[in-house]
Amino acid sequence: MIVNLHYVLGNQSIDDAIDRLEQSDFYNGINAVIFLAHKPVGLGSHKNVLKANDPRVAKFFNIIDEKKQPFKIGFDSCNVPGIVNFTKNINMMSVDTCEAARYSAYITSDMKMLPCSFDVGGMKWAIDLHTNTVEDAWNSLQFEYFRDTFRKACPNCGKRENCLGGCPITNEITLCSEKNP
Repeated sequence: MIVNLHYVLGNQSIDDAIDRLEQSDFYNGINAVIFLAHKPVGLGSHKNVLKANDPRVAKFFNIIDEKKQPFKIGFDSCNVPGIVNFTKNINMMSVDTCEAARYSAYITSDMKMLPCSFDVGGMKWAIDLHTNTVEDAWNSLQFEYFRDTFRKACPNCGKRENCLGGCPITNEITLCSEKNP
């Protein structure tokens, strides 16, 4: 059986993640550890969100960048700004930014289409599928506005093409101290 471990990375778990990576102390025989950024949506809390200026964040990504592990390592797209800003050895061709409203969308149980599930609390970009088709929603002004946040984010940053400015919905998860949205 191939096992991939999903590990939510936040203030409450980063020390453990660092220790495990330094010691190569994840479970024997796993295929990969996929690090997911803690988000302050749903059951997530703002106090568990990592900050770019936290020295533990730099240490975590330095270990990822420098220490070979006996398993593969992956990340959700919410961690891309951290990869872009804290690593030197990761090939940026292997990194993909947030796909919300660019390659994917989320549909709620009451038929509202959103660029991303993180918008469920705010419904800022919601399109009602009772009165619109999926294609109409995809081509709507709301979705175009959402895509435009990526196009306009951090215009003077030399790294913007690799992270597109981070998350337009929960910007506080963007691991970049140079944020200039």
